[in-house]
Amino acid sequence: MQVKVSGRHMAVTEPIKSYIEEKIRKAEKVIDSDSLEIEIVISHDKNPSIPNQNHVEITGFSKGYRLRVEESAPDMYEAIDLATDRFERQGRKYKTRILARRHARGELSKATLEEVEESFKELEPMGSVVRSKRIEQNPMTEDEAILRMEMLGHDFFMFVLDPTGEKAVVYRRAAGDYGLLRMDD
Repeated sequence: MQVKVSGRHMAVTEPIKSYIEEKIRKAEKVIDSDSLEIEIVISHDKNPSIPNQNHVEITGFSKGYRLRVEESAPDMYEAIDLATDRFERQGRKYKTRILARRHARGELSKATLEEVEESFKELEPMGSVVRSKRIEQNPMTEDEAILRMEMLGHDFFMFVLDPTGEKAVVYRRAAGDYGLLRMDD
């Protein structure tokens, strides 16, 4: 496993780098891939009005798949802990899926699959849907959707694009501008 640690608009100190490498080794045991390349980017916002100023992005590349995690926290070490724990959970989830597929094809014993599933159950649940909402399908322009999103105070808004009738989502980007996602049929 190759680990590359870099800082965005900041220098990576040796204590932070060694802490990151120590924490990411736990994920290496779970994912167990020799060809895994992990890129970790840390950054710090200097704006005091942002409560979670420390950001950690972890991206893992291997044969045919990519795992990506972003976390923020008031303390850099806390952000590292959150990101590496989430990265490890994603790795376990991916590995469980792969082993389940191999088990379905008869390439894996049932005992091995059960061991992996047991280790996966030790993790805390990811969460559940606590609210469901229905929206109207009123066709509107991108500008109207942005206005509606801002009025509701949301970070995204799903709508039907006027005049094409295709489903779309407008969302607020971290830079402060907006993005538009269109659904292909």
